[in-house]
Amino acid sequence: MNIKSNLSRCRIFCLILLMAGCGFTESSINKEKASEARYKLGIAYLNDSTPNLQKAYIEFLEAINIDAKNKNAHYGLGHIYAQRQDYHNAIPAFKNAISIDSNYSEAHNYLGKVYETMGRDAEAITSYQGALKNLQYATPQLPHWNLAQIYIKQKQYDKALEALQEARRIEPTNSVILDKIAETYTQKGDLENARSFFKEAVALAPNDPRAHFRLASFYLEKGPKELAPEEFQKVIALSPESAEADAARTRLEALK
Repeated sequence: MNIKSNLSRCRIFCLILLMAGCGFTESSINKEKASEARYKLGIAYLNDSTPNLQKAYIEFLEAINIDAKNKNAHYGLGHIYAQRQDYHNAIPAFKNAISIDSNYSEAHNYLGKVYETMGRDAEAITSYQGALKNLQYATPQLPHWNLAQIYIKQKQYDKALEALQEARRIEPTNSVILDKIAETYTQKGDLENARSFFKEAVALAPNDPRAHFRLASFYLEKGPKELAPEEFQKVIALSPESAEADAARTRLEALK
């Protein structure tokens, strides 16, 4: 009788634990859903034709109040602070997001941009490198590009070129990246490679007047100078009302 009684008590106790566990799980799921709903409402305010930062801020805060582990809401707060140039509050917001998910590459990258804006280049480099640790990051070309800008500023051209080549590997047809590689080679004094990449950028974007303008300017400054007029004429033909076309006319006139 005692054995049966004990078994009965055990079954009842286990059932209570099971029911409690189910209740806890259901409560957690509901909390996450409620938090995510507030976060998405905040995003909707940001994506409105006239972005409402104040309402988005309130929704992100409420999402965090409901579920402190909502990494996207922390990221959203960081974005709003950064937009307001309140960098001292943006930094902990992005760090909170990263503490929840160390592979949150978007937060690492945005944090790096905040540090860079503040002139804290060493911390920016660390953050950009942190973004690249996640091999599943969908847009690694962004931190590669950002790293390159810092290295160029520091005149570490080889490091900059390495980062730019990584960005190019991901976006091989991006003429802007090719232009930046060309500019970096120019700053490094490697004119042969610079000329090659400026020409490749034009080949990839033959209807982009800016690409032709950069190639023309390179010819004018670094040679061969006689090739510059043809490229300036292409700028004018492609976009006659643009600022590049006005500059091209001025330079053509000076060449006469």
